Amino acid sequence: MVVAIVMMDAEIECSETPMAKIHQHLCAFHVVADQHGRQIESHHYCTCVSPEFHQCIIYDSDKPNARLIGIEYLISENKFNQLPAEEKQYWHSHKYEVESGVLIQMHTSGIEGQVPEEKEREMMSAIHRTFGKVIHTWNIDQHPDLPLGPPSLMMSYTKPEMVDWEQVKRRDEEQNVNTQERSKIRSTYLDLGYPKNKDADEWMHSAKPVQFKTMQSNLSAPTNGKHGSNGHRNGH
Repeated sequence: MVVAIVMMDAEIECSETPMAKIHQHLCAFHVVADQHGRQIESHHYCTCVSPEFHQCIIYDSDKPNARLIGIEYLISENKFNQLPAEEKQYWHSHKYEVESGVLIQMHTSGIEGQVPEEKEREMMSAIHRTFGKVIHTWNIDQHPDLPLGPPSLMMSYTKPEMVDWEQVKRRDEEQNVNTQERSKIRSTYLDLGYPKNKDADEWMHSAKPVQFKTMQSNLSAPTNGKHGSNGHRNGH
């Protein structure tokens, strides 16, 4: 069964510019894949590419001086099931993130707090079964002033023991939201027992989860011999 990712407050025209098509604001926390103690508040501003694929730009807050720290791609369970085994290791589930109430939908128009519960039900029911691939290009907990060093592969919470609840509490107080209350409400309509794909969240089961590292590599020349070193065709 294909479950579409429903994430729109209004009809989005395909002819709109990329920025104009950002129609959803989600807030959650990302975990560095191989350093679970590093957890970053992440505000997602998302665009619908297709019913089974969304793309988001990520900021560290929703304030005017927010830092652009990364990107996330969201795909349906159907798309995740079709990925090669090697690719699946880069992706994480959203099941616990939604059930726990940690993932919240916020207003996109600058209104304080999360959207009313009844307005997020359809979206949360869909995201519950999706998977994400997150890359943070700015490790703000280590380099707050500039985006230095290699990017980091990030994941999301999969169990309560991982969560820095004090960090969540600070988010809730600042944004005027209630994670625990929203979790209780979601438990009345989400399928809490649905089994995730057995290949999901490999990073949680591996002693050596994948992560991006800097390395030197040999430069590969064009194989067809038609391009020079500057990327243009020879002779032009």
